[in-house]
Amino acid sequence: MAVLLLLGLAFLAGIVSFGGDDGGGDNGGEEPPEPPLLQGTDGDDDVTLGAGNDVFEALGGNDALRGGAGNDALYGGPGNDTLVGQFGSDFLDGQAGADLLKGGFGFDDLLGGPGNDTLQGGAGGDYLTGGDGLDVLLGDSGNDLLYGDADSDFVDGGDGDDEIDGGSGANTLIGGAGEDFIGNGGTSTPDGTIPGSGEIYGDAGEDTVFGADGNEFIDGGSGSDSLFGGGGDDTVEGRDGFDSIYGGFGNDLLRGGPGEDYMLAGEGDDLAVGGADNDFMFGGEGDDTLLGRSGNDLIEGEAGADSLNGEEGDDTLFGGDGDDNLQGGIGNDSLRGSTGDDLLAGGEGDDTLDGIEGNDTLFGEEGDDVLDGRLGVNEARGGEGNDTLFGTLGDADTLWGDAGDDVLFGGAEQYGGDGADTLSEATQRMDGGAGDDMLQLNEAALAFGGAGADSFGFAVGSTTGVPEIGDFVPGEDTLVITVPAGATVGELDLSYEAALEATTVTLEIDGTEVTIARALTGAVPLTASDISLVTVGA
Repeated sequence: MAVLLLLGLAFLAGIVSFGGDDGGGDNGGEEPPEPPLLQGTDGDDDVTLGAGNDVFEALGGNDALRGGAGNDALYGGPGNDTLVGQFGSDFLDGQAGADLLKGGFGFDDLLGGPGNDTLQGGAGGDYLTGGDGLDVLLGDSGNDLLYGDADSDFVDGGDGDDEIDGGSGANTLIGGAGEDFIGNGGTSTPDGTIPGSGEIYGDAGEDTVFGADGNEFIDGGSGSDSLFGGGGDDTVEGRDGFDSIYGGFGNDLLRGGPGEDYMLAGEGDDLAVGGADNDFMFGGEGDDTLLGRSGNDLIEGEAGADSLNGEEGDDTLFGGDGDDNLQGGIGNDSLRGSTGDDLLAGGEGDDTLDGIEGNDTLFGEEGDDVLDGRLGVNEARGGEGNDTLFGTLGDADTLWGDAGDDVLFGGAEQYGGDGADTLSEATQRMDGGAGDDMLQLNEAALAFGGAGADSFGFAVGSTTGVPEIGDFVPGEDTLVITVPAGATVGELDLSYEAALEATTVTLEIDGTEVTIARALTGAVPLTASDISLVTVGA
């Protein structure tokens, strides 16, 4: 091995100065001349340069070059070389071979070249380029620029606000401490392969990360990060902080973590999971699954047949276009289906469900819920609790109150279920179910009180037809007749038809006989004691 000690003294037998001052005086204000090109041998050289700005080319062999105090340019040449800039702002070019490059102090420019190289920036703001091969790039301290270039590289920015581009290949990128900008810049190649896959870690600080066309794992780490999955089927995790996460193209997995996160799944069939705080989640195109976890979340499926679950917290869910499945979970939630045939389930808590358009199915489940199917042929079930259910007037909606004291309005058919329910404005059938129910009669719907002491209401002047009661129990149920204020009430007539076991109730109002209702009473006719007259405003 040829050993060269270059301290401005001698080079082998000749007196050759490297980087020193020749003491020849000034140059009359002119720029100093470029330093001469110094070359090693074809063997394994060990060179330490002196003070001054030196240019050294190692030629062949496995060489060790140390730059000294000046701003040096070191070229490794063929072979597995070690280049150390030490002091000054140095340029290190490993060239071919598996090289080790260390920048040291100063603002250094390191180029690995062909081969599997290791580049370490050092204390200053350094620029590292891996070149061809499986390279390791370490920024160390300082605000560094790191570019992996071709093949699959490992890049760690270290301390400082770094800019990292993995280049093509399945790279592992780590931002380290500081506010880092990280990209994985591969694009599809003519042979159909998709570079740019790999792993990216933002670590501490507020990082900006861009994926490429491949299938990447992106971890923002601590800090409020901006993470972009790019093309491919990516996994993007925000971790701690208030993160902005974008899936981009592909079928992506997005995780928010602690902190209030903003998540946009983008195109593809994506899975997004919110985290502990109040998150904002949007599905984009595709059939997406969005899970809010804990916190008061805003979740919108947008286009596609999406599945949304607020889980814990008081959540707001919008289905968007498509046939969506919305689950409120625990908490007082607001669910809106939008267009499409949607399924809405409130879960635990006092929830508000709005189908908007389409043929929707609504379940209030536990809690005191409000359900409104709106446009379309809808089915709504209140579940446990005291619920309020709306069907559109004239539409073929079906409402079930289920357990609790429920209020049902509109639609075609109404079923109160257990509890003291209030039913009105159905167009085909009203059934109070078990409990002491109130049914407001009209000419279109056949009314059944069910078990319990039920009240059937009739407002004079509200209908032109004759309402029918299917199961009036004399002595238990009550027919409540409401007359306008100032009206003159005349004779009440009860006509019982034994063959039909039906009683027709007629009341004279302002000299005009009005048929109130026709009630099926069984073998026992309805009597005046079963009727209550109420005057509006009295």
